[in-house]
Amino acid sequence: MGTPTDKFPRLKLSSSNSHLISIPPPRKPVNYGNCDLFKAGYCDGSLRVVLALKRPRIIGDSATQAEMVQRRFEREVAIWSQLNHINILPFYGVVELVSESFLVSEAYLASPWVEHGDLFEFLAARLKYSRTSSTLENTIPERIYEAFSTFDEYLMVLGIASGLTYLHANGVIHGDLKAANILLDDVLQPLICDFGLTKNEEFNVTSESQKRCGTGRWKCPTLEDKKPRSEKTDMFSFGMTIVEVLTGSVPFPAKTIFQVQMAFALGQRPPFEPPKSSNGKDLVPLWELAASCWTPEPDDRLNAKDVVSVLTSLIYASPPSDDVDDDHTDVDDRMDSSPLSSPITPCKRRRSTIGDSERRGAIRHSPMWR
Repeated sequence: MGTPTDKFPRLKLSSSNSHLISIPPPRKPVNYGNCDLFKAGYCDGSLRVVLALKRPRIIGDSATQAEMVQRRFEREVAIWSQLNHINILPFYGVVELVSESFLVSEAYLASPWVEHGDLFEFLAARLKYSRTSSTLENTIPERIYEAFSTFDEYLMVLGIASGLTYLHANGVIHGDLKAANILLDDVLQPLICDFGLTKNEEFNVTSESQKRCGTGRWKCPTLEDKKPRSEKTDMFSFGMTIVEVLTGSVPFPAKTIFQVQMAFALGQRPPFEPPKSSNGKDLVPLWELAASCWTPEPDDRLNAKDVVSVLTSLIYASPPSDDVDDDHTDVDDRMDSSPLSSPITPCKRRRSTIGDSERRGAIRHSPMWR
């Protein structure tokens, strides 16, 4: 493990042959909703990975709140550790972080430090640049321009729907689906994350974390009647997430949360805005798809698997053949629900290295768009 210094906190894994290389964290942890995040490098033989380490933040001194947060932490571990899908953020294990005084240790959830931050920040930055400059290529770095200009709304929504289909097929209700809870890797593949740790119905959140926690802009109005979350409430949130993808902003951006929930209760939905695509595609079918997910009657809403079928038809004009790229094969072929085999397992699609990640600018929680 090496001798820790006063400059770096000590990081430990349970396996005896593992080594964590500490990367200097910011003076204050990255604020991510009801969680704090640190960055660390993992090294085990030829495997070198940059990790995001997440811990829940307890607001206030209540023992009840602390116990509640602990239960959420344990529940997220129990759920997340059993998930394995190309559109679900990989779970690498639980890491123990020991403070500089070596008197207190805390458990962190470990996952990849992915490339492009979250979808909320990406869409907001893309919209900002499109409004402030007629020639993006001349105003921002080439790699950022490439990410903005090659963004495909159809493939993004398909990836989210595929991940949601997998969750529902395995009995998991996300409960807080929105762009801020979807991360983007280095090829803009969506990765659904945050299974239960950022919900805030039972305890307060700070104002700066509201965009990440369960606000009413994505919440199905039936939840106000204390009805349990279900696949249908997830689909309502999914429809609102499509609105984010198409408009670059949250649903009803000019309304307060209370006004949004009143609008939902009255049957109102985000007004149709003819969306524009950077690659010339007709995006109206995506808006119509969103409308099919937020119908007042839950039983009338499409389910996630239906959405995948519709999107596959729209993208390929016919169901994809067996020789289509793996990333877009039938969702049933991607429903591997087996748990990860070890506390640290590299992502199946690619192996990230500390060196490559630093050269690319690993920006998981401090995105380059800011």
